[in-house]
Amino acid sequence: LANDVRCGHGSTVGPLEDEQRYYLMSRGIDRPRADRLQVRGFFEEAIGRFPHPQLAGPLREWINDKYVSAQEQGRV
Repeated sequence: LANDVRCGHGSTVGPLEDEQRYYLMSRGIDRPRADRLQVRGFFEEAIGRFPHPQLAGPLREWINDKYVSAQEQGRV
């Protein structure tokens, strides 16, 4: 039975979408904030399914802080 089980894992890494960035910037949002909004949107689906809703706010804040820190260090 154990030999019949298969497991997989995947992830996606890539640049932010220029078209989405342009749309946000055309609405008066500066580039750093437009990029943060794209990153937040990427994580929002997973956060919405997180089994502990009371932790969603702190998790969003942690992700934002990590991204802002990476921006300040020129890593994104």
